[in-house]
Order: sequence, then C-alpha cells, then structure tokens
Amino acid sequence: MKKCLLAFLLLLIAFSVWLKLPNQSVSAQALAANTEPGYINPLTATNLEQWKALIPELHKTPGFKISVYWDMEQTDRRTGVPVTLQANGQTIVYKANFADISFKNETNVMEVELHSPIMNIEETRQLGLQLCVMFGFETNDFLAWCDAVGNNWADQPLYGKGNGKYSFQTKQTFNRKRPWYINFMITPNS
Repeated sequence: MKKCLLAFLLLLIAFSVWLKLPNQSVSAQALAANTEPGYINPLTATNLEQWKALIPELHKTPGFKISVYWDMEQTDRRTGVPVTLQANGQTIVYKANFADISFKNETNVMEVELHSPIMNIEETRQLGLQLCVMFGFETNDFLAWCDAVGNNWADQPLYGKGNGKYSFQTKQTFNRKRPWYINFMITPNS
C-alpha cells in the first residue's frame, strides 16, 4: 500500500512539474523577445505605432470623435498577451487579457489600461507585489489586503495604489476559483 501511495505521489509531482514547464518557457520566450534590440518599453511608449508593435491584436474602436481608442481583448480570460514592463531595475512580464489605449489624434497617448487574466489570490499577490516593488509602492497594505480578502470576492473592498503616472487596482471577476484581476494603468502626462 505504501509503495502504491509513493508511486502515486511521484506521478502527481511529475505531472505538476510537466504542467509548469510550458508556462515558464512562454514567460522566458516573451522576456527574451521583448528585451532584444528594438524592444519598446510600454512604460515609455508614446504613440500608436509603438503600441501596435507591442500588442499586434489592437484594433480601432469605432464611434469616438474627440479621442481615438484602440483595444484588444482575449476570449480566454485565463490567458493574455505578454507585455514586458521594465523600470527601476525590475522586469515584469505582464500578461494583458484586455488593453484599452486612448490617444489624442492617434499620436499622443492619453491613458493605457491593461487588464491581467483572471487570477486566484496567490497569483494576484505575486503580480501586485511585483508592481509595488517596480514602482516603489508600500507593500504592507497590499499584503494585508490579500490576507484579508483571500479568494472571497463577495462584499470585499478593492485595492488600489498609484503615483499619478502608474497605478494598479484589483477588480472582482465573480469567479469563485479566480476572483481577481489587476487593472494596470499608465497615464503618461500626469
């Protein structure tokens, strides 16, 4: 009986490692592709052509006259397009499930919103901590929020932090297993 249990445990560990390998390789490929010569940092991208190079799936949203909006949305809410953020000696591969970028006359970026895929609290904690460290935000209040809400999204407060130019907010997904996503915002002219 012990041998069967040990064999099952080893099989479970091998399966878990196998599941993680593709994710690590995709992140490594995205990081390598987005830091080669010609890399455009989304934190400093200022025009439509740069954003279209970063997120080829962007398309113009019809119907707006004063501002011009471009967006992209993945149909699978658990995946995203890798966008590599680099600042203050830190690098984050931020997977954008949804992007909304507003321009003035298609040349000057007014605001960028990048939504992460839906996440459980541990994934939310990891991404949120990376953003806090990158932008020098206090981490204790974010960690306290994570501990307080966990995966219980109903009637829970949301979290937000920013410095004017860069900010992020947690949002509810209403999915019991993956109740959170992070909305990361860039406001270049703040």
